[in-house]
Amino acid sequence: MEEGPIVSISDGKIQGAKRRSLLGVDYFAFKGIPYAQPPIGPLRFKDPQPVIKWSGVRDASQHAGDVSMQYESDGPKPWGIIGSEDCLYLNVYTNSMTERKRPVMYYIHGGGFVEDSGNDCIYREDYLVTMDMVLVSVNYRLGPMGFLNLGHEVAAGNQGLRDIICGLKWVQRNIEQFGGDPNNVTIFGNSSGSMTCHLFSLLPTVKGLFHKAILQSGSIFTTRNLFTGKNVMNGFKIASLLGLDSQDPEKVIEFLRGVPAKKIVELHGKILSEYEKTVEGQMEYSPTFDAPYIKDPIIPKLLPDLIENDADIPIMLGHTPNESLLSFMGRFDDEENFKFYDDNIEEMMKHKLRLQDPSKFPEIMKSLREFYLHDKPINKENVWNLINLLSDFFAFCNRKTVDLRNEHAKAPTYLYNFSYMGNEPTMYQFDQGPQPLKGVAHADELSYLFYLTYMKQDGDQFPQEGTTDRLVVERLARIKPTPSTDDRYLTTTWKASTKDKLHYLDIGAELELKDERNLPNRAIYDKFAKIYLF
Repeated sequence: MEEGPIVSISDGKIQGAKRRSLLGVDYFAFKGIPYAQPPIGPLRFKDPQPVIKWSGVRDASQHAGDVSMQYESDGPKPWGIIGSEDCLYLNVYTNSMTERKRPVMYYIHGGGFVEDSGNDCIYREDYLVTMDMVLVSVNYRLGPMGFLNLGHEVAAGNQGLRDIICGLKWVQRNIEQFGGDPNNVTIFGNSSGSMTCHLFSLLPTVKGLFHKAILQSGSIFTTRNLFTGKNVMNGFKIASLLGLDSQDPEKVIEFLRGVPAKKIVELHGKILSEYEKTVEGQMEYSPTFDAPYIKDPIIPKLLPDLIENDADIPIMLGHTPNESLLSFMGRFDDEENFKFYDDNIEEMMKHKLRLQDPSKFPEIMKSLREFYLHDKPINKENVWNLINLLSDFFAFCNRKTVDLRNEHAKAPTYLYNFSYMGNEPTMYQFDQGPQPLKGVAHADELSYLFYLTYMKQDGDQFPQEGTTDRLVVERLARIKPTPSTDDRYLTTTWKASTKDKLHYLDIGAELELKDERNLPNRAIYDKFAKIYLF
C-alpha cells in the first residue's frame, strides 16, 4: 500500500492510500473521514454535530473509530457486542483524482437498522472502483443508539437517518475534491438501506442532496413497522430493565445517557417476543413519523401524503426470486420452526400488509392460503409454498412502488430481478453451510457488487476472467438503463416500467427484458395487494 494524495476538505487536510483492486485496477482509498462529531457523552441520542476542524494532515489510510455498536451476527449465531458509539465516519474511493467531475455512488448499508457497516471489513470496494465514478460508503448509528424514540423532542428517533443525511451534505461540500460531481449523486442500498433510499426519495427534507436512487430488495412497503410508534415503547422498556421505571421522557433520556452503551445494546434484544425475533418479524428500531414531536422533522408527513409528493428522480429497484430463503438459515431440519410458521403465518402477514381497510384481511389471508399453501399445514415437504408466499411479498412491494410512481412521478422507474445463482459465496450460503434448498436469496446480489470480506475464509478469492461469475460482476458494476452500443457487458436495452407494460430486466447468466404482468402471481397481486396495499 502506497501513500495517497493529500486532499483539502472543509474540515482540514487528509491523506489516503493508493491501493490495487483484486481486478487489477489502481485506486485511491480515503477511509475514516469524520463527517460529524462522535455522538458520545452529552451528544448521545442527539442530532449529528459539526466536526471540529483539525490542523495538520489527518491519516485517512485506515478506518477511524469503529462500526456502530451492534450484535455481531455473521455466522450461525450472534457472537456478542462489537463496535463503538464513535462511528460517524465515511469512506471515499476513486480510481482517478483528475478535475473532471465523475458520477458519485453513495452506499447506505442494510442490516435491519440494527447491524452491519459501510466499512470494508464487510463490503470491500474492489469491483466498483473499476468504474469511472466516485464511491462513498457511510456508517451511521444503529439500533437504540440511532433510532431511540420516546415520543418527545428530547428523543424523537431518526438520529440514524440524520447521520446519513449529514453524510450526504458532506458529499455536497467536499466530493469535488475527489473528482466527484455533487450534481450527479446516486444513493443505493440493500434491504433496510434500500428502504432508506426509497424513503429519502419521498422526503422534501433531503431534496437536492442526491439525484437518482437504486433500491435493492427493500421499500417503505416492506415492513409495516416503518412510521409506527412501536419503538417508543421499546425505549421505556430498556430504561425499566436498567433500573428506571419512569414514563417521563426527559428523565429517561438523561438516565440512558449515563448508562454504558454496551448495556443498552445488549438489552434491546431482550424486549422482543419470540415472534418479533424471527427474520420475518418486526424491525424493533426503524424510521418513525417524528413530525408530532419536533419543529424540524425528518419525516414531515404520513405515508399517503409522502407518496403523493414523490421526488421526480429516476429510480432502479428490484429483488431476487427467492428472497425469503434467508428466513430458513440453519433451520430447515427444525420441525418446531415449521410449526412456528404455521401457527404465526396470519399474524406475520397481518404485520406485513399495509391495508387501507383492515377488515379485508381475513378475505385476503384466505386467498393467500388457497393460492400458495393450498390450505395445507406448513411443513418440510411444502416449504417452497411458504417461501414463494413470503418472497412474492417483496415483488408485490416493488410492483406497488412502480404503480405509485407511474401515478405520481414523471421520472422513469426501472425494475429488475436478480436471478443469477453462481459460485460466489452469499450470505445465505455462508450462514448455512451446505443447503438443502437452492435458490437466489435476499442480498445474494451483494456478492457480485462488492467483495464480501467476511465470507472469504481462504484469502483473496474472486471471480476469474472468463467465468460467468466475473461477467456478472462486470455487469453489475456497469448496469444502467441505456448501454452504449459497443458495451460487451450490457447487451440489452432496459425499458422503463410503465402503467401499461411492467418491463423488468432479468439479471441471470444472460440479460433478458421481460414483462412481469405475464407471471402467475400477478393475478393475486391485481386482486388484493394492488388494491389494499398502501
